[in-house]
Amino acid sequence: MVGPLELFYDLVVVVLVAQAGHHLAEHLTWEGVGDFAAVFAVIWIAWLNGTMMHDLHGRDDVGSRNRVFAQMLVLTVMATQVADAPGETGTGFALSAAALFALMSVLWWWVARQDDPSWRPVTRPYIVGTAAFAILLAATALLDDAQRVLAWGVMSAAYLALAVIVSGVTASGRSNPLTVTESLAERSGLLVIIVLGEVFLGVVEGLTSVEFGGLQLATALAALAVGFGMWWTYFDLVGHRLPAARPGAAVSWLALHLPLTAAAAAAGASMVVLVEGAGEGRADAGAAWVLSGGAAVLLLSLIGCTLQREPGADVPGWPERIACLVAAALAVGLGAARPSGVVLCLGLVAILMIPWLVGVVRGTVMPDDASSAAAG
Repeated sequence: MVGPLELFYDLVVVVLVAQAGHHLAEHLTWEGVGDFAAVFAVIWIAWLNGTMMHDLHGRDDVGSRNRVFAQMLVLTVMATQVADAPGETGTGFALSAAALFALMSVLWWWVARQDDPSWRPVTRPYIVGTAAFAILLAATALLDDAQRVLAWGVMSAAYLALAVIVSGVTASGRSNPLTVTESLAERSGLLVIIVLGEVFLGVVEGLTSVEFGGLQLATALAALAVGFGMWWTYFDLVGHRLPAARPGAAVSWLALHLPLTAAAAAAGASMVVLVEGAGEGRADAGAAWVLSGGAAVLLLSLIGCTLQREPGADVPGWPERIACLVAAALAVGLGAARPSGVVLCLGLVAILMIPWLVGVVRGTVMPDDASSAAAG
C-alpha cells in the first residue's frame, strides 16, 4: 500500500507538472509541444527513480525518510526553474536537474550495497547511467535554448532505452525477473491522477480568464468530461493490472507510462485556450491538435501496456486494443476537423467510450461488478 511518505513526495511532482503545463498552455505550437515533452521526460524520469528506489528499498525508518526528503528539497528548487525551462530558466533547470540525478546516483549506490549479488549486473549499469545522465544534464547548461531542449529529449530517450536493454540482457542471470509490485502500480496510477489534475486546472483557469457565460460553462463541463474519459479508460484497461512476470515486461510497462502521462498532462494544458475560445465557431488549431493528439497518444500507450500482460479471459486483449487504435484514429480526425470547443470535447468523450464499451461487452472491464451481478 502507498503510504503518507510517498504521497508527500508526489505533492512536489504536482508542482513540477503544473509548471510545465502552464508553459505549454501559453505555447500551443509544435515547438511548444516538443519543449513540453523534453521537460516532462526529465521530470518523469526523476519521479520514476524516486518511486522505484522507495518501492525496492524503502521502509518506515529514518533512512528512508531522509532519502525522500533529500530528493524533495532538490525537486523544489528544480520546480522554480520549470515554468520557462525551454527559455530563460533553462540553465537553472539543467543544473538543478543535474544535482537531483547526481543525488539519485549516490542514493542508488548506497541502497544497492545490500542487494542480492545477482542484481549487480542491473544495478551497476543503472547507477553509472544515472550518474552519466547527471553529468550530461549539467553539460547542457552550456548549450543554447534549442540545442539544450533537444539534448534533454535525446538523453531521456537514451536513458530509458538503456534501462530496457540492461533489464532484458541480464534477465537470464537472475532467478527472479524484475516485476511491478502492487504498490508500484498504485504509484503509477496516482501519477496518472496527478497529471489529469491538469484538466481541472486548465478548465478553472480558462473560466476565470473570460466573461462567464452559458457557452463557456458548457465547454468547460465537456472538457472535464474528457478528463473523466481518460481516467476511466486508463483505470479500466490498465490501472491496478500488473504486467506479466517475464523479462522486459515490467520495464516496458513502466516506460509506456511516460508518453501516457505526458499526453494526459498536455491535454489538460489545452483546456485553457479551449474554454477561452468557447464562443468561436472553430476551436483554436493548437488546442484542438494538442487535446485530440493527447487522447490518441494515451490510447496508443494503453495498447502497449495491455501487451505486457499475460492473456486471460478477464484481461483486455486484441478487441480492446483494436478499439483503442480505432479510437485514436478518430481522435486525430476530430482534431483535424477542428469543430467548436464544446463539440470537440463531447466528440472525444464519445470516442474514449469505444474501448470501454468493448471491454464491458467482453467482461474485461469492471469484472468484479459483472461477477457480483451474476452472483446476484
